Amino acid sequence: MSLSAAQLTGQDPSALQPMNTQPGAPCLHQDVLSDVAALQQAASRAGFELRIASGYRAFERQLAIWNGKFNGKLPVLDANSQPMDLTHLSDKERVHAILRWSALPGASRHHWGTDMDVYDKQSLILDQPLALTPPEYDIGPQAAFSSC
Repeated sequence: MSLSAAQLTGQDPSALQPMNTQPGAPCLHQDVLSDVAALQQAASRAGFELRIASGYRAFERQLAIWNGKFNGKLPVLDANSQPMDLTHLSDKERVHAILRWSALPGASRHHWGTDMDVYDKQSLILDQPLALTPPEYDIGPQAAFSSC
């Protein structure tokens, strides 16, 4: 697989395809679609319903996430997945805190369409949003899925 600089930084989605025909389906790089389908089939045989929470992420979307965290409009989590108070941090300290869980815009592998956040749909708890945090996958509802 060869990616241009624009593809690597989330500015050119030309190599992407939706995972399926459903509206809003996650987009992935065309070279990984068959592997993801095989992974979903293997998960199904193991009793899980593998879904993708996030696939390709454009530069602008990553920038919005980053700016939301830097400006305190989105939570920034510490090493224990707990929200941090950023008000007492310098700009440099904020950057380091955000980098714990979020890549800089232009540096996220989600830009490539090859990285994705996955979960087991059957393990979701009713009315509880997917957090995509370590506790959710280590000891929470996604633990069995994560350990297989």
